[in-house]
Amino acid sequence: MIKFYKRTQYFILYAISLVLIGVTSLIDKDSGINFGNLQSYTWYVDQIITSFAIITTVTATVYMIVDNFKSNDKEYIKLENDIKEFADKEYVPTLFARFLEYVNPKRKRLQHEHNVKKKLFELDRKVKDKDLFIWNSGTDEQKRKNFYCRKRLKYETRLTEQWMINNLNSLNVPFDKLTSALVLGGYYAKEDNASPNEFITKDTETKIVRDKFPALILGIAITSVSSSILVTLIFNDAALLSVITKFFVLLFQVYNSIKYANDWNQKITLKDIRFRKAVTQEFKVWLKQQAQAENKVVQ
Repeated sequence: MIKFYKRTQYFILYAISLVLIGVTSLIDKDSGINFGNLQSYTWYVDQIITSFAIITTVTATVYMIVDNFKSNDKEYIKLENDIKEFADKEYVPTLFARFLEYVNPKRKRLQHEHNVKKKLFELDRKVKDKDLFIWNSGTDEQKRKNFYCRKRLKYETRLTEQWMINNLNSLNVPFDKLTSALVLGGYYAKEDNASPNEFITKDTETKIVRDKFPALILGIAITSVSSSILVTLIFNDAALLSVITKFFVLLFQVYNSIKYANDWNQKITLKDIRFRKAVTQEFKVWLKQQAQAENKVVQ
């Protein structure tokens, strides 16, 4: 179970959201059933606070469910305990550093191959028939003068084994490096970029906002329309209807956030910790291979 203080902070966020929505809907705004309220500063205050309440509700819901999942899911707990046990009993910084020196160049190579193949795909996607004819049947002179042929030859050359042996070490290829902090703590602070390598999810906070943005905008739009049309006097039927409308928008956001968080747990929370566990297993295999290689040298 989530610790009591964690549960409390989520319920406080929910309470704040409800209070904010109720109070802003009872602010005295200009009378009239029209959109003239857009000229009133109280309308903008209403929308800013209501939007904050919606964002707070969505964030609280997602994080509450993710935290609860991490505290109760048997597979997650087992994998987390396995990683902790590895850190306590098997992790040796110097050996792990040697392992990283072994595995990261391989990841760099995969990234390089991925980048070049992507450029080849983009090049072939726009190729014209006359360029293909020159590539397949043209003379060496024609190929040297043809832009497509020069580009394709460049990319295909960079995929050859000999070129990579000679140049890859000195080539600047941004890629996702494995680190001890990532494997043991699940923390990675690098800008998101395309990678052919399996990796943990980065910038999760940004991803939550990005994935939930359409739903947030929908809620903001509904409350904006209801507030701009229904506001008149404090404690009248229009104000009550505005409160009810916003309350149901909150419920809708909570419902969608629960579905989103459950999907997040299966596709991201578990995937990330499975990847971290897999790296510890890969380290153990590498250690055995190193020991076997040393034994052969001794013999």
